[in-house]
Amino acid sequence: MPVVQGEPGCEQYALYSDGSVLVTIERWLNDDSLSTHMTAPALTKLLARAGHLLAAAPEIRTVAPLGFGDAVKGG
Repeated sequence: MPVVQGEPGCEQYALYSDGSVLVTIERWLNDDSLSTHMTAPALTKLLARAGHLLAAAPEIRTVAPLGFGDAVKGG
């Protein structure tokens, strides 16, 4: 995780679980930063290390903040 969090353009990268579902919350500076992350060695290593926790391929959803509240605390 620290290596991914240190990638250029990574503004947030956090992993959460309720014991049956894993959720990664990510925020990237721009689309180029995200594209680079998706093929970076850090992500490959992270998936290799945590892949046993996955029952299926990840479902990726891109969402945008609605602008309610403080951007640092969750916008």
